Amino acid sequence: MILFIALVVLIIGLFAEIFRYNKVKANAFSKEEVKKAAAEQAQKIRYRDPIVSCDYCGAKVDTSTQKVCPHCGAPYDKDEEWTSRFEVQDSFINKSTQEIIAQREEKAKIKGDEILKRIKIRIRVLVFLNLALIAIGIFALVVETGVKIRGNDELNESSFDDYIQADYTIEGDGVLIDENGIKVTVEGFYVEEDALEELRDYQHTSVKVAIRIENTTKKNLKVIIDCSSINGITKEVYYIYTYDYFKKNSVTDIYEKLSYVPFSDISEMIFDKIEIRDEDYNVVAESDGPVTITTTADMPENIVDIDTAEQIFTNEKVDIYAKNVFKSEDNGTQNGYVFYIVNKTNDTYSFERSDFKLNGIKDINAYGAHEATIPGGYTYVSDRAYSYDDDYNNLGNNALTVSFSFSTEEHPENNFSTGYIDISELR
Repeated sequence: MILFIALVVLIIGLFAEIFRYNKVKANAFSKEEVKKAAAEQAQKIRYRDPIVSCDYCGAKVDTSTQKVCPHCGAPYDKDEEWTSRFEVQDSFINKSTQEIIAQREEKAKIKGDEILKRIKIRIRVLVFLNLALIAIGIFALVVETGVKIRGNDELNESSFDDYIQADYTIEGDGVLIDENGIKVTVEGFYVEEDALEELRDYQHTSVKVAIRIENTTKKNLKVIIDCSSINGITKEVYYIYTYDYFKKNSVTDIYEKLSYVPFSDISEMIFDKIEIRDEDYNVVAESDGPVTITTTADMPENIVDIDTAEQIFTNEKVDIYAKNVFKSEDNGTQNGYVFYIVNKTNDTYSFERSDFKLNGIKDINAYGAHEATIPGGYTYVSDRAYSYDDDYNNLGNNALTVSFSFSTEEHPENNFSTGYIDISELR
């Protein structure tokens, strides 16, 4: 506030100095003034010595008090001494005028230079204060937020995008969460226009989902959204994972790109978690379990091709399939396993995979298929599970086993573990 007041005072002072400068420059060239001053100077010279001699009798005449010669009464208006001494010529006035003009120009230059110096100082101070105010504003914004705020997205953010609204719509209001001043809503879906018909013949495509975040609180809030289940398939990698701050008292529209969507139409999305936190990471709001969004599109059938996989476990709750895949690396071909877990119940199951065991003794740390949450009726598809351990890639006659443990919040009594399953035959 003090800086702002100082800035206003300096600006007013700057305009006053500019006005004074222009006034000084204008007065320096007022020729009527300098001509008048020159005439006044000439008048003073005219009356400097009033005594002359009479041309007729030689008597002294005081021209300041006597109009004719006091001795002989003769007039002196044509007296040569009078005219030569006191009639000031135009040349004298012009010369005096030029001298006065030069004097006034010099005085105006000195005065103008002084004012210009003050103007330059004020401008430097103004520039400094403006930079200071900008720096303070940026600092205040950083201090206030402490994080990067996500703004509105463009649907087609690059020249390669050609997304248009899908021909299916959301059933219901699309609200994911609405409490404590924060509302998150799925607004619609968008597909690529040029490839729309062609992509219907393929099993995977990309779709953009529009999500609106309404933050009516007085705090910047972090919105955490994750979704890994679409159209009956749960992927190991999230389809959506939003972890951004959204500005207080704002409405923000974002577009999340869903890659490798099973079939082009989205019939159902299950959001595993919607959580809102403040800048101190306190929970402001959170969903009570997974949230399902459905659309007018039909649910595709036979979306997971497990014909090439081998069933390695089954009970009344889940079926587990696996197959060995290969990936060419610089050091040769590595073993890798893809797992399919079919949740045959209506409950949501979470699972964890233990490390692979070699001959039931040695643990082999591996990547992939570590843990996930599988909604009821959904099929989990893992990424390739692999390891850099030499024994893992050169199994020989050694037995490789893996185990999974499952838990459900709906019915904890149904929690179970598969025990170690031998997958040696898949290598």
